[in-house]
Amino acid sequence: MRDGLEAGRVVSGVGCQYNFVAMAHELPGARSILTLRSTRKSGEETLSNIVFSYGHCTIPRHLRDIVITEYGIADLRGQSDEQVYLQLIRIADSRFQADLLKQAQKAGKVDASFRLPCPLYTYDAADELTWVDPGGPGRASNNADCR
Repeated sequence: MRDGLEAGRVVSGVGCQYNFVAMAHELPGARSILTLRSTRKSGEETLSNIVFSYGHCTIPRHLRDIVITEYGIADLRGQSDEQVYLQLIRIADSRFQADLLKQAQKAGKVDASFRLPCPLYTYDAADELTWVDPGGPGRASNNADCR
């Protein structure tokens, strides 16, 4: 989550977001839950809201907790960096999963031998949650990355 752009330009105030997240770590049994759509539109282009890195974040890594998209729930509290990356990739739109995994592997955050499990992570379409049969129809780029 962020309150500014990658280049450092502030586009909003933090507000109380940081306080709510920090308090969830202080109260016994409390959790911080952030919900977001996995994608957004920029003109005609569809972009992922799950990104490998972003230079201007509001919520620090030690306060990461639960993130929810339309594809699932990532419980990040207390997880290793590798598990955090894999869980976030799992709840990203399938059109972006292979690229996110490659970035994480290139940075040494995810083991180079890890492959996206099919059909576990990949979905046939962003608008309709259906499982992809690795031998059947679906986006070839994602199916090829699952081998």
